[in-house]
Amino acid sequence: MSLGYFYEGIPHRLRVNEGRNLTFPLHLHMQAELICMLSGCTYVTVESKRVLLREGEAALIFPGSVHGYETNGESRHLLAIWDASLVGEYREVLAGFHCPDPFLPREAVHPDVPHCLKALSESAELDESLRRAYLMVALGRALDALPLEPLKTAGGRDALHSVLTHISAHLSEPLSLEDLSRALFLNKYTISKLFSERVGCSLSTYVNALRVSMAESLLRDPRADIREIAEQCGFGSERTLYRAFRSQRGVTPGQLRRALSRGKP
Repeated sequence: MSLGYFYEGIPHRLRVNEGRNLTFPLHLHMQAELICMLSGCTYVTVESKRVLLREGEAALIFPGSVHGYETNGESRHLLAIWDASLVGEYREVLAGFHCPDPFLPREAVHPDVPHCLKALSESAELDESLRRAYLMVALGRALDALPLEPLKTAGGRDALHSVLTHISAHLSEPLSLEDLSRALFLNKYTISKLFSERVGCSLSTYVNALRVSMAESLLRDPRADIREIAEQCGFGSERTLYRAFRSQRGVTPGQLRRALSRGKP
């Protein structure tokens, strides 16, 4: 399983980058996401819908939506993840509405969308106001082409939302089936079935994937101590962190940090 660079408790208010072969299991967070395909294709799942997103197509994921990615073969994409507080009046749209069909066919993707995302991915030196302006143009163009419906009460959220939300909030703590069962008053076999049938991997694989991605994000700070990162991400020990990194990334945390410092993600 090739996993993305982000995790549920995303610590950055805005991150935009160009990437390849995006694969990440079903997850949720309270940031919004906008993906635009540059080449190839990627399966994108948002709630109960799974669509093969092709070159030139896009998808907008509202905060709190269960979503995931799967790529078989070669693809390139632009991906933006941001906090709703950055987008002015659009914040109320993201908070008060949902999109029953968040996928944009090629003809519905305005040229401003890839243009603005590309500018954001290549220009880290842009000041805050200009970055927000680019983001709001891309978001506005996407929203203008999508169907929106008023958001109903949270009563419709299912058990998977509860499980993923709990994991997101407690990633540094023990997260076995027994731990989740006690915390959420759900049968552990029900939780196991949710992961095998809907997420597509085991609970331990999912949690380790998020923890590695979280650690990878924290490793971008050259001042952060690797031992402290291991504890913060719930690995229990530096050795466990190293073992997980070698399994999922093929490198040690130190090797990855050196690659990041050279600008090689």
